[in-house]
Amino acid sequence: MVSPLPSAESSGSVNVEAYVDQTAALLGLRIPPEIRASVIENFEQVVAIAQPVLDFEMLDSLELAPTFEP
Repeated sequence: MVSPLPSAESSGSVNVEAYVDQTAALLGLRIPPEIRASVIENFEQVVAIAQPVLDFEMLDSLELAPTFEP
């Protein structure tokens, strides 16, 4: 199983390059060398976009809804 990106707060910084390489290996994907830099750049943008959500602290007292009803 691929672990989620660690929060920059908890690790100091996210090593996106290592994450891309390890995830590709786990999934059996070959990233051609000519596009590897672009893939890493896109994941860096994903980290920047997701970071506020990853940093949001949830209270332990919150409970999940048993079912979703729109």
